[in-house]
Amino acid sequence: DFQYDFVNWCAYNLKIIDMRGKLVGLDLNDAQLRVHATLELQRKANLPVRAIILKARREGVSTYTEARFFYWLNMLSNRFACVASADIDGSDKIFSMTKLFQKQMPASIARETAYSSRKEIAFAEPHRSKFLVQTAGKQVLGRGGLTHFFHCSEFAFWEDARTQFGGAAQEVPDYADTEIIIESTAN
Repeated sequence: DFQYDFVNWCAYNLKIIDMRGKLVGLDLNDAQLRVHATLELQRKANLPVRAIILKARREGVSTYTEARFFYWLNMLSNRFACVASADIDGSDKIFSMTKLFQKQMPASIARETAYSSRKEIAFAEPHRSKFLVQTAGKQVLGRGGLTHFFHCSEFAFWEDARTQFGGAAQEVPDYADTEIIIESTAN
């Protein structure tokens, strides 16, 4: 079962910096487990996962979403994930979590990377999955590529959300095993 595997996989394989500044395993909290259970209803029904989450600060919804997408990219080949936040600082903070996941993965299961930059992690062949970060402040977001997992962070603060989301969301096929997660604190 994915929930059992995913929850334990995070605890054993993913590291985060906790509120006390310590490097610890990612044990999902109550808010993260509630989001997970809701998304799993769609996935288990063989539907594309689509969610809009109004969140409080510091509940770990962005961390959960990054962990979920990172899990899928490690388990499935030829998959592409994108996270976009309202500004460069937000995008960099979120993507730094993903880079920490990659850096701290146990060597026995860590995927070899073809390259890792400030904005992208690409796994080596034959796996070829990629994780990309973008900023919603760009005039053109998405357009022309393929994305299986799209995380829109702090969506209420995007400058031109309608246009930017419309273009980027067209990159996500309307199939099972694709996900669009929009999350934001209130504006």
